[in-house]
Amino acid sequence: MMKRARELFSRLMARTVKRKTELELTTSDNELTCREIVELVTDYLEQALLPQTRVQFEEHIAACEGCTNYVEQVRKTIDMLHRLAAEPVLPATKQELLEVFRNLKQG
Repeated sequence: MMKRARELFSRLMARTVKRKTELELTTSDNELTCREIVELVTDYLEQALLPQTRVQFEEHIAACEGCTNYVEQVRKTIDMLHRLAAEPVLPATKQELLEVFRNLKQG
């Protein structure tokens, strides 16, 4: 079930990013574009934006219905994913992952 949820989330995000790219606004240097909203949404939801960027983000979503809907959609998706029960990792899968990470680390 978790794998299916991740796949759905990935497809949803890809579709939304494509749509947001198509809707990108032309703005001045001190305003965020729709594309930037897409790039910053996770930091916004985690309250990791600098204060000035947060203000620009909130000003943009207050004026842009598409971005408001996008941010809410991401928020709801994250909330839903947190409610899913974690699937146990099989020992063989765990070993495979550890081996991949070791190989990546060794370069």
